[in-house]
Amino acid sequence: MIKAYWYRDIHTIVNSPRRVFWNLIGIAVLILLMRISESGSSSMIFGSDFVRLVLLSLIGIISFMDVYSDSIAKDKRSGVLAYTILSGGSPALYSLTKIVVPLIVSVICTTIGTLGYIFFVSRIPVELQLFLRVFLFVILAVAVSMALVFLLNASSDADIQASPLGMLLPMGVNLPIIYFVSPFQWFGRYCLVSAAVALILWSVGILVLRGRFSNNLSDKFS
Repeated sequence: MIKAYWYRDIHTIVNSPRRVFWNLIGIAVLILLMRISESGSSSMIFGSDFVRLVLLSLIGIISFMDVYSDSIAKDKRSGVLAYTILSGGSPALYSLTKIVVPLIVSVICTTIGTLGYIFFVSRIPVELQLFLRVFLFVILAVAVSMALVFLLNASSDADIQASPLGMLLPMGVNLPIIYFVSPFQWFGRYCLVSAAVALILWSVGILVLRGRFSNNLSDKFS
């Protein structure tokens, strides 16, 4: 079953060359925005570091959600999600299985975005520690967004990907974390807070998903 999920997600990506193209375009645009952000009004209000971090996190978040939300939505429409839970499948195992392929896509885009940030935005010598910190920051931002998307999909029949608000919420959930616990100033604290928020949202999503199918009487996602 797990391999079938992965094959389904990989097949979706392979047959969507436009997705790869637009992800690369998105990375280039966000790096360009980071480069010119210092002169913008947002940087004057919130600080250039905050704006850069938000734009950098969007690289990983958008590329992840593009695949993840589409994958979950297809499982709901086709009845795969309902069948998995009603047949005794674990909601936790399902959610962990479904993040693998989207996370690989996000990691690739994050790596490209991180290198672009170091070479064209920060303009300082490439150091492994800096690369790993920036990379980990983006992955944690992705984890928080992923957990919220999973919770929203578990608790609602709405297609999150098709909803503008549904796409904005996973991105916006990181804003207060980045603003109040800046990775530039308190990297360790940021990691702890982000991991805790992601774990809480993911745990609630599992409980909600299990509860929706607890009576085993009807397919509520069809």
